[in-house]
Amino acid sequence: MLNKDFLKENAEIFAFLTIACFCLAVYGQVVSFEFINTDDDLYVYENPKVLSGLTLEAIYWAFTAFHAANWHPLTWISHQLDVSLFGSNAGAHHATNVIFHLLNSFLAFLLFQRLLGDYWKAFFVSLLFAIHPTHVESVAWISERKDVLSTMFWILTMLAYLNYSQAKTRVYLHYALVVLLFVLGLMSKPMLVTLPFVLLLCDYWPLERLKTLQDLPKLVIEKLPLFVLTGISSYITFLAQSSAGAVQAFEALPLTTRILNATIAYVKYIFMMFYPINLGLQYGYDNVISSWKAAGALLFLSTISAFCLWQARSRKYLIVGWLWFLGTLVPVIGLVQVGAQSMADRYTYIPYFGLFIMLVCGLGELAEKFHLQKAVVVAGFIACLVSSVLCFRQVSYWKDSETLYRHSITVVGESFLIAHNLCHTLFFKNELEEATQYCLKSIVWNRYFDRTYSLLGLISVKQNRPEEALNYLSMALELNPRDPVNYLNLANALFILGRNDEAEEKLTKFIELMKRDQNKLDFNILLRAYSDVGLAYFKNKENEKAIRLYGRLVGSFPDNLEIRLNYAILLFASGELDEADKQIAFIIEKSPTYAEAYNIRGLILAAKGKIEEAKQQLEKAIQINPNLESAKQNLEALKNLGGEKK
Repeated sequence: MLNKDFLKENAEIFAFLTIACFCLAVYGQVVSFEFINTDDDLYVYENPKVLSGLTLEAIYWAFTAFHAANWHPLTWISHQLDVSLFGSNAGAHHATNVIFHLLNSFLAFLLFQRLLGDYWKAFFVSLLFAIHPTHVESVAWISERKDVLSTMFWILTMLAYLNYSQAKTRVYLHYALVVLLFVLGLMSKPMLVTLPFVLLLCDYWPLERLKTLQDLPKLVIEKLPLFVLTGISSYITFLAQSSAGAVQAFEALPLTTRILNATIAYVKYIFMMFYPINLGLQYGYDNVISSWKAAGALLFLSTISAFCLWQARSRKYLIVGWLWFLGTLVPVIGLVQVGAQSMADRYTYIPYFGLFIMLVCGLGELAEKFHLQKAVVVAGFIACLVSSVLCFRQVSYWKDSETLYRHSITVVGESFLIAHNLCHTLFFKNELEEATQYCLKSIVWNRYFDRTYSLLGLISVKQNRPEEALNYLSMALELNPRDPVNYLNLANALFILGRNDEAEEKLTKFIELMKRDQNKLDFNILLRAYSDVGLAYFKNKENEKAIRLYGRLVGSFPDNLEIRLNYAILLFASGELDEADKQIAFIIEKSPTYAEAYNIRGLILAAKGKIEEAKQQLEKAIQINPNLESAKQNLEALKNLGGEKK
């Protein structure tokens, strides 16, 4: 039986094991989850620069390209490394996120043990961080690798800063390590731009380096290299997001609306920490933001701020925790609006440390005053158990796109983006009637979102209603004539109607815009849409036109492996086996873990009569992606054939 001395001597091991058990019990389920079709396509499964794995060319791209409205080369490299190690197995990519989150939880314990100087306070801060339901979005969403990776560097930077602040020798080396880790963090996600300000807060408490206002200039000058790096990172981020069209203009979202929403969002984030129920993806803006609600939120925030200032000398943890929370949310609170969301669960990943500090230190003080230490520890464990149950349930909603969107639209309500995304998901599952219903809901909630009209047009094409499709697609083009996909989809409908010259004209415009906008936020999603036109040619037995179309697209976008794969499939179906194999060879050279390429090569070799070689290629495809059903079916069919043809 464990005794008190054993626990005391192995306290850190107990903390790490407890955190690990909670964390893995909650997040272990993600290894069976799929990719989500919001952003995961841009970040992994449709990004040829990631699917190529960790190569010199891919690393060069990571450092030189603006993609997905960001510049975060270390995040790209981590995804590329995952592909090199695990291929496109979604479960393995999920597992990497969980490993980073677990590591962050361990590091948080070490950090707060030093900052707070109390084992149980550090333990509960790190355990709450590990299993809080609002953090699920950062961990269970593969695209949010940048959150868990950058937070690792955030905590390491703070640990290095603690060493620097207490160093007696090699001070410059300690400071150089602080700068290096900070740079690595910024190259993972620019959320770290607020870290120098948090270090100043730590100078005030608990480091006690900022005792009077006279100490402030010296401490600010000390951090000038960090502030300069913050400025550079902010500028690069603004360029990346502006080039992708992700930053909303004040005409689209006025400054007064942003300020009112930011005030309310702060209060909602506080509420979500204590009551993490009905969490979803993509919280949209209210059609009308109540000025009374905003005034009430401002009064609430002002009251807490005044109380923390009043207690700033006697209870320093309050003002430090409060300003940590307020300050680290500034880049994502919506004053500079990126995307359409009014707030997001993932934005709490670092800011909640501030509220956790206030909570555990406040409860610790009360427990000491009233001699309730044991009762508070027991209550803390009960609260963490409840949080872990809620967290487990929240994680389960991320198993696939459809489950996530159905849950989100239930809890978030009238979100045109979620309705559109669910429609998109159902469309690709060929559940067209229900997809149409959600598209129509999306239009009711936002009649100016061109993508929904475009999607309705594609549904009408599949339902063999070309005239109706033409109306929807023309509306999409009218709403947004700068979006290449609108020209492409319209070209498809025109072709089906037999208006080939007009279709070719729209197709030419599509290629022109795509070549111009290759850094656009949704480049890969748009580029994928070309296939309907080529397939329409092919279905009408106009193979020569289909091959010419794909050849043209391959020439325009030589590095896009999805286009080249479809080109190879058309060549194969037309009997041009050698040319098809040549295209597949190019794909495999660029992306050795592209499972579908091995699948198609297996079919090509089988058509040439090389059955055993074909089997090897199909087995390779299944090894890379065990969920590739078409490869399994093809391999089974070849095994039933028997020996190799001569």
